[in-house]
Amino acid sequence: MSSRARAWPAPPTIVAVDVTDAALAFARKFGATHFAFEAYGGGATTKMAVEMLRQRGTAVIVGIAPAGDAAAIEPVVLTRGEKTITGCDYGSAHPRQDMPRICDWAERGLLDVARLVTRRYPLAEINRAYEDLETDAVGRGVLTFP
Repeated sequence: MSSRARAWPAPPTIVAVDVTDAALAFARKFGATHFAFEAYGGGATTKMAVEMLRQRGTAVIVGIAPAGDAAAIEPVVLTRGEKTITGCDYGSAHPRQDMPRICDWAERGLLDVARLVTRRYPLAEINRAYEDLETDAVGRGVLTFP
């Protein structure tokens, strides 16, 4: 970064919800301060996340539920509580604006990107890396090159 580095605000409060202790512990390592961030994407956990929201709260669904799975949410809960449900695919990133901010946070020690990587694969094991995406493992895998 240049000497005129931009001072981005600190990341917002992050609330996490998951059905596994490992996923919650992983979220805590990366700044989760309270626990209703729905990471499975299934109907039951989506409904739970919406029910736990305060008035005008937002549930962010990041997981991909099996086809046909549904969340039985009464519309009146959304209307009267002014609640929002939204999806997030791969962080809903806008690379041109988000990458400088993320790099700044990492440089300032506010975001430990290296700890996100929990698995490494040589290029020869790329198929295994794709297969492992379907597991319940937390973190991210990266391909390594010699």
